[in-house]
Amino acid sequence: VARAEQDYIEARQEVAESDVDVAEQEVRTARARLDLVKQRQLVRIGKEPLASLKGFEKAIETQEAKGKQKRASSVDLRSRAQARLDAWKAAQESYASQTGDFDSGVWIE
Repeated sequence: VARAEQDYIEARQEVAESDVDVAEQEVRTARARLDLVKQRQLVRIGKEPLASLKGFEKAIETQEAKGKQKRASSVDLRSRAQARLDAWKAAQESYASQTGDFDSGVWIE
């Protein structure tokens, strides 16, 4: 039971780290969009050529693709964490039914 709980805690930590990665990627994507807006303003006032926007648009596409990949990975980690939670709860239930000890310190977190 204790090992199942430890596995679940480790899975939750992986999910949290993945959420941080996703958030950092979203910040990078937002910065790329901001850079594009700044470049559009420069094009609008005539300080930069229109062709200069293509590089900024490509950077946004790249960042968005990375973000999509990181979000998908985060969803997979959440699914694994849920499976580990289910295993932990099943182990608790099994322990309690085998020993009849429903008030054990196993339930204290």
